[in-house]
Amino acid sequence: MMSSGPALAHVPGSGSESHAPRRSTVRLAWWAALVGLSVILAVPLLVVDVPPLLDYPNHLARIYMLPD
Repeated sequence: MMSSGPALAHVPGSGSESHAPRRSTVRLAWWAALVGLSVILAVPLLVVDVPPLLDYPNHLARIYMLPD
């Protein structure tokens, strides 16, 4: 005997689309968090005159010279 209890209360496409506004809010929150964290991570590079990346060309050359 099957009951039509709370497990069958929400059927996709049944007209109760209450999750649509929540999904857009969650998506907006993820994008806002991504942009916010990216700005926070970029601040140390944008604050100083010379970024502390003096060894970056050496690392690029080393990777280029390593054999495949």
